[in-house]
Amino acid sequence: MKDSSCPDENASSSLSFCKFQGQSAGNNLKEDDFLLVIQTPLQKEVLQAFAEKRVVCMDATHGTNAYKFPLITLLVIDDFGEGFPTAWCISNREDETGITCFLNAIRDNLENPCLNHNRSWRSQLRKIGDSNIESQVHKQLKVLMEEPDKLTFERLLEGSLCELRKLPKTREFAKYFEKAYVASKEQWALCFCTGSGISTNMFVEAFHRVLKYDYLKGTVNRRLDTLVCILLRVAKDKAFDHSRISLKMKPVAGLSSQREASYIQSETNCRISYTMLQYYVQSMPDMHTSSTLVHA
Repeated sequence: MKDSSCPDENASSSLSFCKFQGQSAGNNLKEDDFLLVIQTPLQKEVLQAFAEKRVVCMDATHGTNAYKFPLITLLVIDDFGEGFPTAWCISNREDETGITCFLNAIRDNLENPCLNHNRSWRSQLRKIGDSNIESQVHKQLKVLMEEPDKLTFERLLEGSLCELRKLPKTREFAKYFEKAYVASKEQWALCFCTGSGISTNMFVEAFHRVLKYDYLKGTVNRRLDTLVCILLRVAKDKAFDHSRISLKMKPVAGLSSQREASYIQSETNCRISYTMLQYYVQSMPDMHTSSTLVHA
């Protein structure tokens, strides 16, 4: 049965990946695994706008559906210091396989190649022509990415570059890495994010509390389709809140000023469409027929 509270009649455009239980396995998933990835067009735009410049957080929560599938949220910190959920994954897999499939689906949905560091490195590493060396270099790069201390990172970076320059098979990769990534290390190294003075999980945990107590009313939701509809409504509400803040302060960098979204305010039966510059408030047909243009 269709959920009448679902705010998006064309929700299929927000499904980045879907595997039902019983379907043939792929991506290292088993036949009885379930995995659903949700990302609306606006969430994709927000992720692309802030992922390289701000902090990206990810965490899981339970108790959002009767099947006990964890809900994994990918969230960015926007230019106003607010947490903005940019994708969700509902799955019985919360391990490396499930997370990898989730992030791969989001990566493939993005258009900015700078966000695909690991994928770019792998394509260049294959040109070395020696699987053992390729594996060793990849492990070095992973250690660099995950090093939390800046001084240690700089020391490891210099040591890695020296080793890559010494070996004939890795000299070309050393040139590529130094040109493409060393100058932009603040965008991919963990140590430059952990020094920002914020607890990244705090933002995701705060969002999960809002989801459970404001949207799910503190009860355990039983239906997955209801959860999906609620998440789509959350995405629209967050877009509304973000636009409202930008109207008071400044436009959102990287977002189209003409993008429209809608927010249904059930208490007043009033539909509010907005851009970055103005609100257009129009009563629903069964209420008043007048409309009002409200400038910021």
